[in-house]
This record gives sequence, C-alpha cells and structure tokens, in this order.
Amino acid sequence: MSIRHLEDGRFEVLQPFVFRWPAKKVILSILVADAIFSILVIVQSSNIVASFLLCSIVLSAIVAVGYDREIFPIIYIHFVLCLLYIFFFAAIIPMVFYNPQICGGEKCKKMLQWMESVGLPKNWISICCFSVGTLISHILMTPVSLRMMKFTAACKALDEMMADEEFTRRLQRPIYPNISYPIPV
Repeated sequence: MSIRHLEDGRFEVLQPFVFRWPAKKVILSILVADAIFSILVIVQSSNIVASFLLCSIVLSAIVAVGYDREIFPIIYIHFVLCLLYIFFFAAIIPMVFYNPQICGGEKCKKMLQWMESVGLPKNWISICCFSVGTLISHILMTPVSLRMMKFTAACKALDEMMADEEFTRRLQRPIYPNISYPIPV
C-alpha cells in the first residue's frame, strides 16, 4: 500500500493495481462476468434454481456497489464468502461425490434424482461448467478483494488520523535534524 504526500499538505492512499489495471475495475468486471455466466445458466434452469441464481446476481450487484463506493464491511464479507465458496466447491463437493460411503450406489442415485427434481439442468456438462467457471471467478476475486480491503482500511485510518488535530499539528511543525548524528551528503 502506497501513500502519497500532496503539495497542499494532505496525504492520499494510492489505489491498488492488478496487472496494470485498477483493482476496483478488475473486481467489478469479474463480478459482471460472473453475473452474465449465471444468467446463461438461468436460461436452462427451472424456477427454484433460477430464483437462487437471481438472488446471487442481486448479491453480486450489492457487492459491486460496495466495491464501487469502497465500503469496508461489504468488501470484508465478500472476501470471507469467496473463501467459503472456494472451500465448499474445492473440498466439500468432491469429497461428497467421490466418497463411495456418502455417494455410492443407491444413495447417489437418490441425490441425483433429488437434484433433478429441484430443477437443476439435466445437462451435467452445463452444471460442471458453471461450477468451474464460478470457482475460477471466485479464486480470481480473492486476492483483488484482499487488496481492496487493505486499501479501504488504509483510507479510513488516514482519514481518522487527518481528523485528529494533534496529529496534523505535529505534521506541520518543522523537523530539526539531530546534529549529533553525521548526515551523509
């Protein structure tokens, strides 16, 4: 995190970048791509799954507003939810589907029948593509979210420090060098 000292005496926290792009624009574009990806799956889904995906799109819109306005609690909640999502899709679901004690034989058929009755698309390729696509988008969002979290926390701390009169008074007084130490020129 970099802080710049402006000519008028104020300080400013520089926005974080990801591969030469501002982190805010990167995370907003990933959220929009995830929402578009969800819309493509909604077209093939039934009412229950479509309503769930519509709720996730609304949640993505709320998170996008939080990132756009740099609201720390929303960014923090989104970071934690990204980590939970990654853990769930990378650890829990494979453990359930590839463990023969949990999903083996007749039990797995009942689970698949229940998933079809709920309204998941019958095409398993689209479900796998959606799961992998959203998993990749959440993996990409996690480090950018962490950078934005640090940025908003630094901005808030800097605003609080600049609001403190004692701190600003100390910043404005001249600093005299200690003569006892040699100053290399």
